[in-house]
Amino acid sequence: MILLFSVFIIIIFLFAYNYLDGFLSPTVQISGMFFIGAISFLLYSNYWNTDLSISTFSVLCVGIFLFFIGEVLATLFHFKRINCSFVRPQAELLNEEFLTEKHYYIDSRNYFFLLSISILALVLHYKYTLQLSIAAGNTSSDFSRMINMAYYAKYNLDNIPHEPFYTTIGLVIGHCFALYCLFILCLTSIRKTWSFASIIYIIPVIIYILQIMLNGGRTSFLRIIIFTMLCYIYLYQRCSINRSQQWKVFIKVIVLIVVFFLVYRFYGVLRGSLNTDLYSLLSYPGSTIQALNVYLDKPSYSTVFGEETLITIRHILSRFGLTNYTRNVELSSVYWENGATNIYTAFRRYIADYKPVGCMIILLILGVFYGSLKSNLKRSNRITSLIFYSYLSYPVIEFLFEERFFISIISAGTVYYIVVILMMRNLVKCK
Repeated sequence: MILLFSVFIIIIFLFAYNYLDGFLSPTVQISGMFFIGAISFLLYSNYWNTDLSISTFSVLCVGIFLFFIGEVLATLFHFKRINCSFVRPQAELLNEEFLTEKHYYIDSRNYFFLLSISILALVLHYKYTLQLSIAAGNTSSDFSRMINMAYYAKYNLDNIPHEPFYTTIGLVIGHCFALYCLFILCLTSIRKTWSFASIIYIIPVIIYILQIMLNGGRTSFLRIIIFTMLCYIYLYQRCSINRSQQWKVFIKVIVLIVVFFLVYRFYGVLRGSLNTDLYSLLSYPGSTIQALNVYLDKPSYSTVFGEETLITIRHILSRFGLTNYTRNVELSSVYWENGATNIYTAFRRYIADYKPVGCMIILLILGVFYGSLKSNLKRSNRITSLIFYSYLSYPVIEFLFEERFFISIISAGTVYYIVVILMMRNLVKCK
């Protein structure tokens, strides 16, 4: 069955790649990741003494197909829409003439002002991380141990102090500033016009990476990779590159995918909780499909509506005293012959909360949403649209591993990011 699933994924991938904007297509992204998972599953199926069950095969194929249908519907709808007639500022446009001839930059006053905020937020975030590690009993000056203990305190201790709101906003501003800088760096890399003036845009990105390291997790770091990949692909296609050179994009995507998995497995070394051997690295994509395989053999469903997907919303409501029901984001581990994990793909949470039919409806809606996000980018052709598309697309890439749309996108944090990105919409200028 895993071979049949691989063939199905290849067909969906090729069709979406040829007719739905290549690597920019959300269907290409989700099917490409599941193909990697299928190859990993195939490599270790004998070692695990297993094969894809009919129920798992059906859920995966129907779900991904409905996601594809959703993107097609969104594409057709936006194709029929008439472009808005109002005039946009020229610096917002991403037409071929501007991308190949104009110089994109951030005004020096805005650059140093935002850079100062980023550095200040980094210092405040470091102090907060140190405070958390001390609360967990850390007495060492070792950086790795401090990160590890702070991470433990954040998710396991009660009554820990919350990070000040002004620090949170400073971190968001620093992140959004780094995203706009990454846009300039991607364009500079494509045009091969490196200079000191362009290299300074690396500094905000480095500061943001340091902020991520203090968190001790991997997710935000991976999202930088995803953002950079999608931003680069779009700009590469817009710069009138000959289609015969598209293979270069494919090679770079493969390299970024390799970096993706390396970071996903090795970044946890900072908190000393993840396996980093070759088996763990190669089997990880396939183990998520196997975990779903085991779950669907004897599925269990939630007793509370949205118990596994609406966690973030419930936490927000609990802060206002509107509910006293909260749940940890992590799921319990599942075991099989020579393997175990607590990562089940995003399908697991949808099925547990909304049954298989509800899961399929959600996949269709997500296909429409991300298809609309992509189509809006192509129609509006603006820097802000590219930032939004590249930033909000990580749940599609991470679908093989975990549910991110309800848990991460539908949150107060996303609102902060949307507001700040819109406030910075005129940050990048061109001449």
